[in-house]
Amino acid sequence: MANKKNIKFVEASYKDPNSLEKALKDIDYIYHCAGSTSAHNLEGYMEGNCLPTTNLIEAAIKTTPNLKRFLYISSQTAAGPALAPNEPTNEDMPMSPITDYGRIKKIAE
Repeated sequence: MANKKNIKFVEASYKDPNSLEKALKDIDYIYHCAGSTSAHNLEGYMEGNCLPTTNLIEAAIKTTPNLKRFLYISSQTAAGPALAPNEPTNEDMPMSPITDYGRIKKIAE
């Protein structure tokens, strides 16, 4: 079955705002699901998670005035573990990440 959706995959460098702005021209939806799951230190997590998200959002604000949706996919580690056994975490609970990766994902959100 042929895909009749108008989907365009683009590549850009999160370290190069100009490449992001070019990639975002005429975009209606952004699905941001990239990030670093491991790093040598906290700064590495910042560079791999917060910097790309910040640069992508800033480029989107500059170049996509009619953006319909920006979907950021994060990680359960940003919320931290459940507060009690058999009690799932939900959006109304305080976020309590316990790892550097989880803390950085929370900041990126």
